[in-house]
Amino acid sequence: MARPIEYTQRHTELADEYLKSCKDTYTERDKLKVKLPSIEWLARHFQKENIPVHRSTIYEWKETYPEFSDILEAILSEQAERLINSSISWEYNSNIAKLLMGKHWYSDKQEIDQNIKAEVNNLSTTSTDELLKLVNG
Repeated sequence: MARPIEYTQRHTELADEYLKSCKDTYTERDKLKVKLPSIEWLARHFQKENIPVHRSTIYEWKETYPEFSDILEAILSEQAERLINSSISWEYNSNIAKLLMGKHWYSDKQEIDQNIKAEVNNLSTTSTDELLKLVNG
């Protein structure tokens, strides 16, 4: 097992550089090339700089170093904002954006809590008014 990488201020600087480099661009054929910031790609950015940092290490640093935590929050905030704005404007596929927004605790499901307590022995003898009272509470 490899020895853990020690955190330095350089990691925060690299993370900030990474965030600034995450800009969507258009190809010559007007096809959108998305470069959405993420923790996973931040780890890859560190590896390109010959710093073998894994996601788990990044999450540990987030809990330990406030300045690093701040840049991670900026990455996640930028990700959420771009997912929302770009899917609304149809630049991003809204289904994929919705899937990714699950990481930000957004959901399109509704939780419905219904508690209907009724004792119905024989529906054929229950009047319409009584059934409406049971349904409507």
